[in-house]
Amino acid sequence: MKRTVPTRGLAVGAAGLLLAASAFAPATAAERTAAATARYDCALKFDGQDDTAAAGQKYADESAMTMQLQVPTVVSPGQVVSLRGTAALQLSEEMDMAEGYLSTVEGYSDTLSVAVTVNGKTFTHRANRWQTGKTALKSPFVVKGGVTFPTFTVPANAVGSIKIALPQNNVVDTPLYPEYSDVKTVAFTARATASGSMGTYNYDVACYQPTPTAGVIAEIPVASAGSAATGNSGKSSSGGSGSTGSGSAAASGSASDPLADPFAAALTEGDDVLSADEQAAAQQTAQQNAVQGVYMPAWALILLGAVATGAACGYALLTRYRLGILRAALDE
Repeated sequence: MKRTVPTRGLAVGAAGLLLAASAFAPATAAERTAAATARYDCALKFDGQDDTAAAGQKYADESAMTMQLQVPTVVSPGQVVSLRGTAALQLSEEMDMAEGYLSTVEGYSDTLSVAVTVNGKTFTHRANRWQTGKTALKSPFVVKGGVTFPTFTVPANAVGSIKIALPQNNVVDTPLYPEYSDVKTVAFTARATASGSMGTYNYDVACYQPTPTAGVIAEIPVASAGSAATGNSGKSSSGGSGSTGSGSAAASGSASDPLADPFAAALTEGDDVLSADEQAAAQQTAQQNAVQGVYMPAWALILLGAVATGAACGYALLTRYRLGILRAALDE
């Protein structure tokens, strides 16, 4: 008979400790969470694979990328902005065929980026190295990790809004062309390591959108001249070390099916766009926060965390007691 160990009490305890710890975290500027998902086709090659044997067998597995970022609710011309969040890549279901032979996968990318559009012009803003954790091979197969970006400065003549979008095509050359891919330039590349009973394999990965999709993560309103806006700030020159110029704005299109809930909550593309009234309200809130701040007393957060932790410990002890009774009954 297979027995399972209850984890609900432990999870509640961890949440209580996290809540208590948050009391010591510094207050951040007015932000919101935004996300978008789009389909990407990913071609791959493992180190040592015979290029000659691969000729005529080009293929790309259907995958999906979701990026969830913390973005300012409103920005001002000249403001320095930083972006951070999480990126998740759901790989093809074909990976299920490797179960039993490969057990874990991990990887990194130095070419992941977002497309930033200001005043109708788009530039590619490259992220810092995106590193995934070691992930067990299972279905659905999703690898994810935190993502951060160098800061960039809102142009002094910026008006309207700034759009942040998922990685677009034609950003980086792929190392897989032409033997393994018909596409020479892609949205991003990566290196992956898969391990299991078959051994350890290192892969080159190259992903692109088969149908170009705007994939707008967020549209951030730009405050009018003279208005105060509160957002992420830092010391950097315009564009940051990860920013490069590109062509016109990304082509619009509909997003593909979302991932299998890689985050607790995800926004659709339409949810990210603020109406004129919402923009005005966001600006007013940002101005108020910049003057007086919105805080919760630290002692209240600590007390709430302690109560939650105590309740979790009590629940865990009660569960253990019940398991003891059940185990005794089964042994009779």
